[in-house]
Amino acid sequence: MDEHLGMRPDPLQKHPRRFSKKIKPAVMASDALTYGKTALNKTKSVLWKLAKSTGKAAWITATSGLILLVPLIIEMDREQQLVEFETQQLGALTGGSAAAK
Repeated sequence: MDEHLGMRPDPLQKHPRRFSKKIKPAVMASDALTYGKTALNKTKSVLWKLAKSTGKAAWITATSGLILLVPLIIEMDREQQLVEFETQQLGALTGGSAAAK
């Protein structure tokens, strides 16, 4: 079909099984494939360890934040409420002049 255009037909399309039987074992036994598999396994292992340690660090940060920051925020809110209450009481006692501050 394509021969009249000066293009050769792909030999792999004519006989894909013959190509597979001859070349596949050679490719599967190649050093490059072995090296690639080893590199992939090492990369997978490193990424898994990195994800695990990142998860642990996120857990430690989140729980530390809850333990340390939430009580601080609650105490600051109580202090603010106390200041507002004292300002209201002082305003009631002085007739409103201190509340205008």
